[in-house]
Amino acid sequence: MVIDPGLLWLSFVGTPGDDRAWAVKVGPGGDVFVAGSSSSLDFIVPPEGCLGVSGDASGGTNALIVRLDASGLLLSVAILGGAMDEEATSLKVDPQWGVSVCGYTSSDDFPSTNGTSYAGGSTGYAFPGDGFVARLSLDLCELRYSTCLGGAGSDCMSDLDGNARGEIVVLGYTSSRDFPATPGAFQEKYQGGSYDATLSVLDPSRGP
Repeated sequence: MVIDPGLLWLSFVGTPGDDRAWAVKVGPGGDVFVAGSSSSLDFIVPPEGCLGVSGDASGGTNALIVRLDASGLLLSVAILGGAMDEEATSLKVDPQWGVSVCGYTSSDDFPSTNGTSYAGGSTGYAFPGDGFVARLSLDLCELRYSTCLGGAGSDCMSDLDGNARGEIVVLGYTSSRDFPATPGAFQEKYQGGSYDATLSVLDPSRGP
């Protein structure tokens, strides 16, 4: 086996369970942030770091956010989940606003900070039920905002970005005819086919 001489470091990010990574961003100081899913809570973090678990997190897989330093050493882990499946699909790292993440949940007990609740779709270890959007502190130790976004069909939030006002811009797709489009939007109604794309802007500072 020939190792690429340009390889600086390579690390597993895993547990005895099933672990997947779908997105990566580089943050302040070169720290590396990873989003994905894990079926285990058995991450070992250093004393100065934290392993934050939000929600019941007893399902098959949970949304996973990991922070490593620039040399690949694990700093902190955040896990979001309920009684069924979750997966984080994208994240945004901002020194001012923290770490925003999106994905999907099939849990009707997904941890929400603003009173929203699971709207429907698949509730099991199968296809996404609702999309979710969350924001954590930069060190991943505090869940600052979390919401479900969806309708009676299947919904998933697949990518996100942010703006200078701290709002979260989220891209996704839905099969929900009752997806909560806002009055005056470019398209207020589901147009047909198996799925429609969705574009949402969320302000975490509003609400309960």
